[in-house]
Amino acid sequence: MQAFHHVGNLASGKIMLKSGMKYEWRLRQYIVNNQGDFVDCDYYGVVKSKSIKLSNGDIITFDYELKEKSGRLVATFEDAYGNVIYTFKPNSHGSKEIKIDKDGTYELIIVGDKARGSYKFEWVINN
Repeated sequence: MQAFHHVGNLASGKIMLKSGMKYEWRLRQYIVNNQGDFVDCDYYGVVKSKSIKLSNGDIITFDYELKEKSGRLVATFEDAYGNVIYTFKPNSHGSKEIKIDKDGTYELIIVGDKARGSYKFEWVINN
């Protein structure tokens, strides 16, 4: 599922977040408003995520497979502030080892936009 709203309509963005959607990007000059002007919109999509508590010095190893048949299917590993630590590329598989340098709750996030395909993630944490 996907949705967007005019950037000036902050209430719509809050509703999208509360419904489980995640902000993805800003669409520049995307729609025409009632005055006939092109305006920017914020784009949201449904995501699947898994929180993982990690400590400084931990090493997390992902074994993964990400198959995108159509649409857009992306997976990222992010820190507690939403900074992307690693992006898993579509139509790839393998093992990825990441050393953690800060205590916190990290997120494995899967985003699909009109996606058809599949994904599989497993991980092991070593201290």
